[in-house]
Amino acid sequence: MVIWMFCITTIVAGVGVGVWLGLDGVLGDSSKTCSSEIGRLDCGDESSRAAIAKNHICLVAYIQNCCCPEVSLLKRVVGNINVRTSETQVHFGTIREVGGDITGYETGPLQMVDFGEVTQVGGNIKLSWNRITRVQFGGLRRVDGLVDISYNKLRDIGFGVITHVGRGLNVSNNGLALSRINFGDITYINGSVDVSSNNGLSRIGFGSITHISGRLNISNTNGISRIDFGCITYIGGGLDVSNTGLSSIDFGGIAYINGSVDVSDNAGLSYISFGDITHIGGWVQVSANKFTSIDFGKITHIGGSIYASSNALTRIDFDKLTDIKGTVDVSVNDLRRINFGSITYIGGGLDVSRNDFSRINFGSVTYIHGKLDVSDNNLSLIDFGELKYIGDGLNIFGNDLTNIDFGGMTHIGGGVVASFSKFKSINFGIVAYIGGELEVWSNDLTSIDFGNITYIGGDLGVSMNSLTRIDFGKIKQINGSVDISMNSLTHIDVRGITYIGGGLDVSGNDLRRIDFGKITDIDGTLNLYNNNLTNIDFDNITYIGGHLCVNHNPLLTSINCHNLGSCISINKNTSPNNCPKLCPGKCSQFDDDDDW
Repeated sequence: MVIWMFCITTIVAGVGVGVWLGLDGVLGDSSKTCSSEIGRLDCGDESSRAAIAKNHICLVAYIQNCCCPEVSLLKRVVGNINVRTSETQVHFGTIREVGGDITGYETGPLQMVDFGEVTQVGGNIKLSWNRITRVQFGGLRRVDGLVDISYNKLRDIGFGVITHVGRGLNVSNNGLALSRINFGDITYINGSVDVSSNNGLSRIGFGSITHISGRLNISNTNGISRIDFGCITYIGGGLDVSNTGLSSIDFGGIAYINGSVDVSDNAGLSYISFGDITHIGGWVQVSANKFTSIDFGKITHIGGSIYASSNALTRIDFDKLTDIKGTVDVSVNDLRRINFGSITYIGGGLDVSRNDFSRINFGSVTYIHGKLDVSDNNLSLIDFGELKYIGDGLNIFGNDLTNIDFGGMTHIGGGVVASFSKFKSINFGIVAYIGGELEVWSNDLTSIDFGNITYIGGDLGVSMNSLTRIDFGKIKQINGSVDISMNSLTHIDVRGITYIGGGLDVSGNDLRRIDFGKITDIDGTLNLYNNNLTNIDFDNITYIGGHLCVNHNPLLTSINCHNLGSCISINKNTSPNNCPKLCPGKCSQFDDDDDW
């Protein structure tokens, strides 16, 4: 797609220069030689004005309360020019150089500014928050500071023969009034460019500009349908093209963007080309558009996250990218395929949830520093490929998976949530560490193999499945509660577990006996109710921090609590020995009048 991509090199001539006329009678012969004296002009002071004319002063240190007829006698201002608050028009006449700032912001009634013969301004031009409809830059070629003409009522603006802007350019917030911007001969802007919030613009081209050292902001321009980046090859800050009227965007010859790129919230935007861009130093935000596909083209480096959620994506291709420093979020799309290309490292999370995947392959990705979320798809197959490390959690709930192979993965730094799926079996393979909770409840599990897992940092939830036995394998420590209730368990093997940081709930099964193995501490409640236990041996347990719930075990006639627990709930036909006091309330939903 070709979109108006040639560089503009023609010179735009300056517009007419306003002058003060008919002053000879007031000021004397203006052809007399200028004095060497450096004056000070305050247009609000009669004696200051008189001294300029009387002494033939052409050079002043500053101008206060500009403007007045004496301004047209001057050739140079060493310092600043301050425009008085009542001024409606400003003419700089024969002044050739201003060494400091020209300040007329928030003056209110100012409507027109004519730079006359000014060729250079050494400071800033601050003319924001007025009612300016026209600015004539005349012969002005260089501004060493900021040009700020934001928050006015400009209809169109042309920068004439200016070639250099030293600290940025702000033409934002002129509303519906501004319909045209011509950047003229400007080639280099050492600062940011802000043309945002100009809803009257239907198109914008950046002409001969090749270099913007700061940020380029074109956001909140709902009327704009076309952008030509012209000759720009370098943007030293970010680029914001959010909330516009664009239907397509092509970044053309831009090769390097040192900041972030925001192309979000464009209701009609369906096409994007990253053109010649190879480097983006910050994040890329392309969410909430109408994209059906995204191709990252020549980009080899993105220094932050990629946000591409809430589009209509069916395809995304990462092409030449090998690592992404931040998060990748492509959630809430219509993705059926994703190509991770040569990516091996993702410095944040990876979110591909709420798409239309039936299968997914993570290819060469070996390291994800944040959370991996593949929830709420139609997945029947996950291939973790080369993935070995997930720094945070793993969400795989809400899919059509019946089994899963964790491949070469060894570390999951956060929780694993695989609930509300169709799992029949899960094998954790060589995964050794899960830093958060492990939740696989509400599936149809008949088999679970904890493989090499030795540590679970949060809760373990395996309730509401179809398990008949469970083997905790190599697990030594569970920092949260363990819930394996509401299965069909007849056997539990806790093996090497020594510590449970919360409660243990094995209620609602078909257990006749339970072996606590090496467990010494259960910090929460022990729920054994609604089983068929005939005997309870606490083995090596020395501490139970919560309730003992052993009611609704009709075959249990006696129990020796060994002084464990804070209170006990048992059936009336069970004789307690060395047990705590009876619990004052119900221990479970199964409690009834036959319980104590």
